[in-house]
Amino acid sequence: MESLRQNLDYLIEKHPRLRVLIIRGCSQLPENICQLKNLISVCLAYNRLESLPASICELKRLQCLILYKNMLNLAHFARFGSICVGTPFGPQIVGALALK
Repeated sequence: MESLRQNLDYLIEKHPRLRVLIIRGCSQLPENICQLKNLISVCLAYNRLESLPASICELKRLQCLILYKNMLNLAHFARFGSICVGTPFGPQIVGALALK
């Protein structure tokens, strides 16, 4: 996870206006993801995530959080505009959830 944290630190410093982020091959997401305030879409598909840091809720512009192929309980993510789950044959949007 230290490598991912360092990569996010680099993105925060060099690309603070980043709007789309794709992360693969991690089992834990660092808290510093919340510093990328302009993210509108985050793809965390094909990871081994069992939970997400609470700081992800600080991403006020986030509209799409793609989580398929993880070990997450999706019921905790009703705050986001859409959640994509599915199979390797293609994601499916599950609900356009109302923002709270």
